[in-house]
Amino acid sequence: MTPAERAESDAALSWAARVQRLETELAGLRRAMRGRALIEQAKGLLAGTLDCTPDAAFEHLSRLSQHENRRLVEVAARIMGTAVPAGLDEPDPEPEPAGEGFASTVYVNASGEPDALAPAAPADAPALPAEARVRLQIVTSAVASAQTVAEIAERLLAEGVESLEADAVLIYIAEPDGALRMASCAGLPAQVASDWQRIPSAVPTVLGEAIASGSPLWFTARDEHGYLLVGDGAARAALPLRHAGRTFGVLEPIWALPREFSPEDRAYLEALAAAVATRIWQFDRLAVDVLAAPGHWLQSALDTVAAPTLLLSPVRDEDGAVIDFSIDFASSQAGQPYDQEPAELVGARLLDVRPTLAVAGVFDAYRQVLLTGTPWRRSAQTETILVRGKPRQVLISHAAARLGDGLLASWQVHDAEAELARAAVVEDLGKLGYAEWEIGSGQLRWSAGMYRIFDRSPSRGPLSLDEIPAQVLPEDLPDLERELRALIAERSPAEIQFRIALRGGARALRVLIRPTYDAAGELTLVHAVAQDVTELRLRADSARRDQQVAAMRRVHKGGRTSGS
Repeated sequence: MTPAERAESDAALSWAARVQRLETELAGLRRAMRGRALIEQAKGLLAGTLDCTPDAAFEHLSRLSQHENRRLVEVAARIMGTAVPAGLDEPDPEPEPAGEGFASTVYVNASGEPDALAPAAPADAPALPAEARVRLQIVTSAVASAQTVAEIAERLLAEGVESLEADAVLIYIAEPDGALRMASCAGLPAQVASDWQRIPSAVPTVLGEAIASGSPLWFTARDEHGYLLVGDGAARAALPLRHAGRTFGVLEPIWALPREFSPEDRAYLEALAAAVATRIWQFDRLAVDVLAAPGHWLQSALDTVAAPTLLLSPVRDEDGAVIDFSIDFASSQAGQPYDQEPAELVGARLLDVRPTLAVAGVFDAYRQVLLTGTPWRRSAQTETILVRGKPRQVLISHAAARLGDGLLASWQVHDAEAELARAAVVEDLGKLGYAEWEIGSGQLRWSAGMYRIFDRSPSRGPLSLDEIPAQVLPEDLPDLERELRALIAERSPAEIQFRIALRGGARALRVLIRPTYDAAGELTLVHAVAQDVTELRLRADSARRDQQVAAMRRVHKGGRTSGS
């Protein structure tokens, strides 16, 4: 092939590649336009049925996309009753028959096949208006993605019964002895929720009657009954929660004002109850305890605590060992100092969102608290944490206590510079110094006050343990060695007094020593607080001499008086 022919061939190949690339880009643009058109159609349909603006309709679409973890175009296609547009050269699929309009499971099914777990409307249920069908599908999707019973209650109140103007939502679970236990609630005053956490089987309630009969109960202000009612309200509906043919709980929306329940209202609320029952029985922890999440009253109480707080439930391996904790509740301050949103923490694994707790020893302390039930508290220490993937040094204290089968954990971030400044003032005024010795690493740490006591420059670092005896006055060394041996033998804090030799003369020290041991009984850390008591001793000696002189004067004076 001649150079000219080769050049012509290369040009042809280059042109073909450019054409193919342009065709691919054009196909992508056409696909995007078709997908965008489908989304706009779904927005229009939602805006019409919900009587809302296009922006609000798009927010509904986005929320469904997040709940179902699907692409926005897939959600739009399900609403329109069609398929997602395929490749550029494929013909548009024929729309599927609309039938009765929106099926109650259209937002939660991954395919055209009915979901075996999806709630089904009663056979004789009346057809719902278009707006009610859309709202039912939205809240069904929201409930299906909830991670706790508390989330279910909150989403029901915010999205499920909002259109019916309900004021509160209760979810109760039946215990084996017939008693009822509150799984969660939303919209109920905290004190009322606290008073009605558990209802004995002998107490007549609408909730218990609905579970016993297995049928929904509807109460308005005019209904005569002999039941005790949970909370104030002029109307309420008690809707049984069923699984595998058995009623295991009850859902109760409450209205403050009187209302009548139309057939459409009843069908809508029963469908909501079916969705709630389905989601509750999908929780992994249900076999152990449906009420793993905290009640409404406890959440309200914890939100008033000034410190950041988490409620944690243990995650165990096959042998029952705790390998992590699941976050059931995060207070409004729980994202600090990690720059995280508390709402994003709920349902997450603790070590996924706070991995540095394992390095800092906090996670092991949490496991020990869960095992022994003994509360744990650690004073402020400097820790390395991750903030948006970057390490940061913070001064932080921790506390934890067992709460039921879970753990209540809190912490407090301290201003490191302010803490150090206050500590420096205390050390200076009290002539104090602090030292600690890590046994494993052999590392020694001294505070600024300790360097002042030993008249040593911080640039030289702390004295090693081998160098300290050389500083002690020889006559004090035997007593010091004896006291240290006793401290190790008794494994308890001790007070030791001795003198050290410095350039300006001898200095008297009072030292408090506290050893720390691990679970195996091995010495791991030694804390020491030293105080320079030289001036105190001099003043005490001077005062003692003054007292002796005064006593002698009194004796001499008394002798002269008696001899005269």
